[in-house]
Amino acid sequence: MDRQSEVGRQVAGRTRGPGGFYFRELYRALDHPLTTLELEEMFESGRRLGLRVLMPFWDAELVRLLCRVPPRLLNQGGRSKGLVRPMLEQRFPHLDFGTQKKVVSLEFFRSTMLNEGERAWRSMGGVPALAELGIVDAVSVGRAVREILDNRRLGGAFRIWDVLNLEAWLRPRL
Repeated sequence: MDRQSEVGRQVAGRTRGPGGFYFRELYRALDHPLTTLELEEMFESGRRLGLRVLMPFWDAELVRLLCRVPPRLLNQGGRSKGLVRPMLEQRFPHLDFGTQKKVVSLEFFRSTMLNEGERAWRSMGGVPALAELGIVDAVSVGRAVREILDNRRLGGAFRIWDVLNLEAWLRPRL
């Protein structure tokens, strides 16, 4: 191996793993405790509801296979899951997989919080339990919520949910 190639393989004193940054980050994400937590929570929620959660795209063998497929193939045609779209379109033409777009619930959540957040805030009377314990300053939090709602700050919508969720959790425990 020539010197330039060897230097190119060094990243902050560490040698790149097979596949470089893409694969290293991919495997790190799969092994991350939050990924495990999320999947276990999904399974447990299903169990409590009497539902069997089936997630064929999380099959270990399929994941191992897909981890070896280069991103340009996974995203054929410039669309995620591009590798399987033609096969699904051919197998299930009546489902119109070729034109379906991915629906992201995040936008629904944000708009719901911005449209309903003020009513939820009023009905809860702010965050008196969190303020009573000294966790937050009620006036400052109220000002921040008002600013998010008045300016329709999409990026701040989750903060309204977080603070109201914590308040609702805390109240019966005081």
